[in-house]
This record gives sequence, structure tokens and C-alpha cells, in this order.
Amino acid sequence: MDEQRVHVLLVDDDEIDREAARRVFSRAGIEDRLTLVDGADDGLSALRSNEPRLPRPLLVLLDLRMPGKSGLDFLRELRSDEQLRETSVIVTTISALDDDIGTAYDLGVEGYIIKPVGYEKLVASLAAADSDDTEGDI
Repeated sequence: MDEQRVHVLLVDDDEIDREAARRVFSRAGIEDRLTLVDGADDGLSALRSNEPRLPRPLLVLLDLRMPGKSGLDFLRELRSDEQLRETSVIVTTISALDDDIGTAYDLGVEGYIIKPVGYEKLVASLAAADSDDTEGDI
């Protein structure tokens, strides 16, 4: 079952949000299932890197509002990459703009969550999926 445990890549330029996620995963004893990166370029580099390769299955939590390359730019590049286009992405952002929401869904995100994000719920979902024998859960 270990090979089926979802690994989370958090792509967010906000250090406070990254630290909040790290604390919640740590308290749940699954900090090893979280990789934190600062920005879209670092996220794409982490996904493309062969050493160390991020565990699969993988879920990307993506902020949209980042300096430099935005989350939407990240999504466009991700979806144009043959190796990465099927990566599951959930947007976590402060943007409630209809244009951002529509564009994100057009680019194939699985969900769109307006911050503040309750990482506790995500961690609980991951733990529940670990103990569930059914396929298709997080």
C-alpha cells in the first residue's frame, strides 16, 4: 500500500503558507509525504528532476498569485509537457476572480480552493485514503 500513498507538492511563494502546511503534515506524522517549493519555476524543476524523483501518485497544491511565473503559467507549461500533463493539481489561492477560476478549470485542475486553506482536512483525507482499501481516493 505504501506505493499508493499520495505525495503532495506544495507550490507557493508564501513562506507562512508553506510553514502552515509543514506543521500540519508533521503533526499528523506524514511530513515525509510533503515537498515544499517556493514558486512556479521551482515546482516545475521538482517535477522534472530525476534526482530525487518525487514519489507517485502525486498531488500538486498550487498558488496562482506568485511573482514571476504565475500559477496559471505553471499550469500551461505543465499541461504542455508530455511527461507531466496528467499530474493532478488543486489550486489554493486568494483569487476569487471568475477569470482565474475558469482558466484554471480550463487547464484541467481537479479543484479550486480559496485561501485560507484548511490543511488539516487535506491531511485527514490522505490518512483516510491510506486506511481505505478502495481505489480512486486521494
